[in-house]
Amino acid sequence: MNRKILLIGLPLLLAAFILPDVDFKRASAQGPTTIRLATVAPEGSSWMRVFRAWDASLKKETNGQVQIRFYAGGSQGDERDFVRKMRAGQMDAAAVTTTGLGIVVRSVLALTAPGLILDYETMDRVRDKLAPELDKEFES
Repeated sequence: MNRKILLIGLPLLLAAFILPDVDFKRASAQGPTTIRLATVAPEGSSWMRVFRAWDASLKKETNGQVQIRFYAGGSQGDERDFVRKMRAGQMDAAAVTTTGLGIVVRSVLALTAPGLILDYETMDRVRDKLAPELDKEFES
């Protein structure tokens, strides 16, 4: 898998799971909106460079009406804390690994079971097959 695609695509994929309740049209009518996003990625890392580019693109596409405030380097705790803070309304989003996703939907952890999935082709097949079920679980 192309590393650049993974670095850009993974945050967007995670955002699809983590940001389902952000109403960008309503946000625009009420003035600028800041999305509070927690991550364990350290400031200055390749992940944060991708996140900063994502924020710049979001600001541009929304004419400055939506921006992201990053809490990097685990400043808001670990992934369990991120999920707890999102549920409490203290954070709007989080960039998490399968560990964090597994807190929300336990069955996603099957995708990372050691020795179960040995190559990207198998991972793609399994993920495609499980996608409808996982989507339902994330929505509930």
